[in-house]
Amino acid sequence: MQEQELIYRYGRTIPGSIITTNRPGYSAHNYRLALDFCFYYDGKMKTWADVQGSDYWRWMWIKTIKKWEVEGWETGFRWEYNWEPGHVQNLLGKTLGEWYIESQQNDKSRNYRNSNV
Repeated sequence: MQEQELIYRYGRTIPGSIITTNRPGYSAHNYRLALDFCFYYDGKMKTWADVQGSDYWRWMWIKTIKKWEVEGWETGFRWEYNWEPGHVQNLLGKTLGEWYIESQQNDKSRNYRNSNV
């Protein structure tokens, strides 16, 4: 959550471009349920911006997305709002809100146990 808070500050209270629109607790990355990917070819990373102009690489990207989706993962490539072509996530049947509430309950439980030691 601390790392997400730092990333969220970029472009707001830290000079630079905005990196994320997600506050801490509102990203599947915070719960280790998401990853961002790119291709690595010929010693270079290739993001969607790098590959979208090439028929071959665009096809490979879409093929990769489809493989994640067949395995039950949601892809940011399909999102209309906050489109993230290199993002995949699997919330395991819960919403981000449910993951957030559960994490808050676990934090309270941990703090309670530690204060009674």
